Amino acid sequence: MSAASTTPSTGSRTDRRAPAQRRSRERVAKILDAAAGLVVSEGVDAQHPPDL
Repeated sequence: MSAASTTPSTGSRTDRRAPAQRRSRERVAKILDAAAGLVVSEGVDAQHPPDL
């Protein structure tokens, strides 16, 4: 199994294509905003993949 590539400055994953359709981009943005909100309000250690 290969490790996901990351960018050195942000550590974000780069092996995933960005959505092409506006509706899909909006959905991804909403999911990421919700996940960020949970991390900010509850802390990163309280998060598990099913919660996100």
